[in-house]
Amino acid sequence: IFNIFIRSIYLNTNTNINIKKAGMKDERKTNEKIEEIPFDSDAKWMGVRYSIHGRKTWYVKGAVETILPRCQTFYHSLTTSSSVMEEYNKMASSSLRVIGLAYGDDINHLIFLGLIGMVDPPRRGVEEAIRVAKDSGIHVIMITGDSHDTAVAIARSISIYEGDNIALSGNEIDLMSDSELST
Repeated sequence: IFNIFIRSIYLNTNTNINIKKAGMKDERKTNEKIEEIPFDSDAKWMGVRYSIHGRKTWYVKGAVETILPRCQTFYHSLTTSSSVMEEYNKMASSSLRVIGLAYGDDINHLIFLGLIGMVDPPRRGVEEAIRVAKDSGIHVIMITGDSHDTAVAIARSISIYEGDNIALSGNEIDLMSDSELST
């Protein structure tokens, strides 16, 4: 079970929620799902469309950089794309896995709801295993699907990322030659 960290940009308040302990009701059971676009690791988002009281609405979640371009408005009127990205960067730099949420009648004209950051700390013993590997002369590399900022924050917390290390995105790695990757 994830602990969910929700940040309201408009109110600038933090809320920690353990969904199971909060006793939240699963609304999916009482509403008709009409359509689903499954998560795709290249697209970095997914969506479901439900009929709720006769109204067909999309609910979308995914990487913030893929959700924001689909949004025409914001749930909180004082929110902007730049304030969302600023908050996203703060959350990701704090080791949170951050996703954006949006909804609307048209999949390409959504209303941005907010950000959710999930706390998923490294397993107990990982830092010690990394220390032993490094002491044995092994060059440790971390590969993850997390955002750049989240990956660097997590790598720092378990002593993989140090001052002179580099962090590369999947796109940057794809552009590298075999000889560049071997160094």
